[in-house]
Amino acid sequence: MTEEAERVIRLWRAAEMFSPRPLPEPDIRENVFSVDGGPLPWQPSGRLYGRGGDWRHEVFGGIFRLGGALPATSGESALFTCTVSASGELLAGPDVSECAWAAGQLALGEEAGASGDPSAWLTASSGAGRLPVARENLPGLPSAITVPALERFAAELAQLLGVTALLSPAGLRVRSYTGPAAAGSPLAGYFAADLARVAGSGSGPALRAFLEAEAEAEASAGNRVDVRVNPLAVRDGCSPGRMPAGRWPADDPLVLSEQFAVNEILASGAPLSAVGAPDGATPVFHDLIAAIVTERALALSALPSPEAGFGEPLAWGSHSVSPPKASLTGFEIVAASPGPGEPSGLGDAGPRWRERASGYFASTARLAGGDPWALIRARLDGAAECRAFTNRFWHGRIRGSEVLFVAGEPLRSALRSAGGPGGGWPASVAAFRAALDETEFLSSERISAADTLARFSALEAECEEAYSRLEQAEARASEMVSREPAVREAVVAAEERRRAAADDLRAHQSDRPGLTVAMSTGLRASREWYAAHADLRSVLAAAMAARDSALSQAQELRSGLAAERQTAARSRETADRCAAAMEALQAPAAAARKRWGDHVPEGPSYAETEDAALIERRENSAPWSDPEYASARTSAFLAALALHEAWIRANAGVVEANLSAWAEMVSGRPGPAGPEESAGPPPAEVALAAWQTFFLVVPVVSVSLGSAGALLDGLGPDSLGWLLADGCGGVPPRHLAGVLWRARRAVVAGCPDPGSAGDDCALTRAARATRFGTLLPDGTWTGLPLYQRPGRDPVPDPADRSVSDTEMLRAVLSDLRQRARSRRGTRAG
Repeated sequence: MTEEAERVIRLWRAAEMFSPRPLPEPDIRENVFSVDGGPLPWQPSGRLYGRGGDWRHEVFGGIFRLGGALPATSGESALFTCTVSASGELLAGPDVSECAWAAGQLALGEEAGASGDPSAWLTASSGAGRLPVARENLPGLPSAITVPALERFAAELAQLLGVTALLSPAGLRVRSYTGPAAAGSPLAGYFAADLARVAGSGSGPALRAFLEAEAEAEASAGNRVDVRVNPLAVRDGCSPGRMPAGRWPADDPLVLSEQFAVNEILASGAPLSAVGAPDGATPVFHDLIAAIVTERALALSALPSPEAGFGEPLAWGSHSVSPPKASLTGFEIVAASPGPGEPSGLGDAGPRWRERASGYFASTARLAGGDPWALIRARLDGAAECRAFTNRFWHGRIRGSEVLFVAGEPLRSALRSAGGPGGGWPASVAAFRAALDETEFLSSERISAADTLARFSALEAECEEAYSRLEQAEARASEMVSREPAVREAVVAAEERRRAAADDLRAHQSDRPGLTVAMSTGLRASREWYAAHADLRSVLAAAMAARDSALSQAQELRSGLAAERQTAARSRETADRCAAAMEALQAPAAAARKRWGDHVPEGPSYAETEDAALIERRENSAPWSDPEYASARTSAFLAALALHEAWIRANAGVVEANLSAWAEMVSGRPGPAGPEESAGPPPAEVALAAWQTFFLVVPVVSVSLGSAGALLDGLGPDSLGWLLADGCGGVPPRHLAGVLWRARRAVVAGCPDPGSAGDDCALTRAARATRFGTLLPDGTWTGLPLYQRPGRDPVPDPADRSVSDTEMLRAVLSDLRQRARSRRGTRAG
């Protein structure tokens, strides 16, 4: 990892320290209580005293307000948390707030942040009073938990951290619950654990491109292509040879910019791409999913047998988990949204395709999500959703009135009732290959037509250029011909002047004075003659030079005229040749236009950069996506899904064993103990194999960025194939670090914000690593822009764009310094 990347991650970690998740608000229905001198829930007279069940109590002590103590933050946090049993015994903790620790450290002295890096203190090796947060540094907390013990611990901890006056912590709060505990520290930011993992390991291709986007942008600025200035690059990028085999079952095809984004992302192989999506990236993400699933189906179809898709089993307690072969991995898709309940850029099939698209484990899909299309993606946003989905999808457990109207079976039952090994596998492979063959055949027709049109277009351009050269050459030749008489007259006149000068010189030579005359005049006559002779020689030399210049000009005129006539002849020959070749292509080009109509990308609109009406017509076109071809590509995707189902059913036993382990993992239950092994979290290779199997069944997992780290806790770098993140126009870059760390390739989309700088906005940072894009009015580069439909407002990104991580840290640092000075001044007084 480069020094600059380490600096960026350090900044993100420091900003996350001051962004802890808010404490749960007191709510009797949720069993969250404030303790104001009364009994604790597990004590006699407490609210939950004597109740049955496996109750646990999460205690928050030393509560302080974030908004009042720390600028640019809001809500409440606490100095520490611990977990207490139903009988009041300490089970886990105490865990200390990093936010409180960091506030105390920053307030210690002026050297914090003095280097100009507001996060430099985070890795300072020494300093006055610096205190590592470690269990051995903490005051004692008795095993039997009481209110006085908790209050005493909070006061001693505040003194130790140096935040007694700074944060004014006070009060206790308890959250009581049954079942597994929520993942992650309740006092840390949602992204703290992932940022710690990223800081402690190398970065994969997607995260590395994200971290080094600014340097990469400077190095590759000359290779950028502004698609608004060069629209023909988009037209060429939508050629049928670049279309993926699979297409999402939508009623309408992608428009020009959307199809170009899909084609470019898939063809470029770039680990990181940005999509500027004012209306949202749903259509682009849909087709990316279809293309990825179809590509994995191609790998499935290449297996010599269904059983060849798994390797040797791994043990986790009593579980046996068989990892999928490497050829079947790297296709996992995580669709991320900025916050809980927000759209992740995904939907279901279009109405026209709904019936055909409902065949993929339809019974389980109806049970899991109430929609036959629901098993294409699973929304696993938080522990409650994970448990609810797992109960429906795997165990078939449902609650309430739905029990009366359930139609469907859990996947575990579907696997147990599956046919024997092989089952419908050969037929599914044949159907998938037939669908691919049909798509390839239709694609080859359009590729041929596209090549014909490309040649026709190139010939047309060459012909126009030849005619232009012909006209220019003929114009220059005509101008030269008009100058010929004057040039000839100039040559004749110059020759006459030369002859006259030569005659004068010969006559003067014949009149040279003899010796007698010269002597009789005292040599005066001889001197006069020589002077006149010299003048005549000069006149002759000048006349000869003028004559030679006139001859040279005449020669140049003749040569130029010959050259222009030759150029005109060659241009006429080229124009005639191009016209003949165009005539031969006219019929197939016309046939393509007649057959596919407006789906044939030609005409002046495809090169237009000024005319709004032509641009709108171009941007709303769907090149080479005529109904026949679009339907074949959709059928290929549906055949790919059918092949997945056939392969899963053919490996029912292995898949059931793997998903049984996965269900234990995501439900938050400890793993089952084997005969020689205690219960505990699965080894990394087991967790990876279980997740890879789940993604083979459910291609897409939808999750909010804040929940992704906890959900994917057991997965390391490069463990996932794709991240599709929408709504990132105002998302801080640190929110994407963990999921990018796990992904091999990533697409970051959102509504471009002209006011966001690269360090403050995930979309803008990702755009710097994207070759194709356009410039916003303020000069910011945005990647792969999608055309915004006229009359539609941009989809707002939900994140707060008002304060960047750097600004927030500097504000916190300044405020804490001021508070520390005031406190020291008060003590000194």
